[in-house]
Amino acid sequence: MALEPQTDGLRPDPTITRGDSAELTSGHMTNAKRFAMGLPPLKPKTLRRGTRTRQTRGRGGASMLPAVPRRCNILVKDADEGTSFGYLKPEITSEGFYGAFQDSQANALEVSFSTPAGDDLTTQLDLFVENAPIPSKSWLGAGLCIWLDGDPEIHAGSWTFAGIGGSENPTPQGSPPEPVGNTASRSKWESAIWNYNPVTREITAQWIKADGSSPGTYLFYVADL
Repeated sequence: MALEPQTDGLRPDPTITRGDSAELTSGHMTNAKRFAMGLPPLKPKTLRRGTRTRQTRGRGGASMLPAVPRRCNILVKDADEGTSFGYLKPEITSEGFYGAFQDSQANALEVSFSTPAGDDLTTQLDLFVENAPIPSKSWLGAGLCIWLDGDPEIHAGSWTFAGIGGSENPTPQGSPPEPVGNTASRSKWESAIWNYNPVTREITAQWIKADGSSPGTYLFYVADL
């Protein structure tokens, strides 16, 4: 996925100059690659895992640098092929997740967040959806979906995944899933899972397991979720 700043027809943020962009690229992972990582085969195109780098503070953390407010739209791209799926729509599927796209940036789903000034990766961010289809559930996050094998955790070899939707409140940084009201009616939810790189303008995700550990986290797109 990729972030794009607002342009004509959208409310401009004075801290973002026209022509800036913030990209989160996605990629296609073949079954061969998945088997090599101990993952089960999947049909959808997947997003590459974000690189873990030196952490700066997200929500609630102390920083000596001034906060930089950002407001962007999300453009979803295939990291391997460079093709675009389109901008994420402010729509929820029947299952309670985001997953529809549109060609135009105008009226696309819009998220806001703040990061410290500088070029460091900011982790454990909360993204607030300014035009959420359900205004009471505006925090972009993910809910645990236990599928097929009944495994309650995300890890290599498991079919369990987390679907992206909205929640009523943000969850604490670095915490495991919590029971918070959300668009998909999932009992285990996290919102402070997003990482932002101001140099590449990529957004990646990092899930936290119940034991506090951080499993390898990949973003993928399923057309019928």
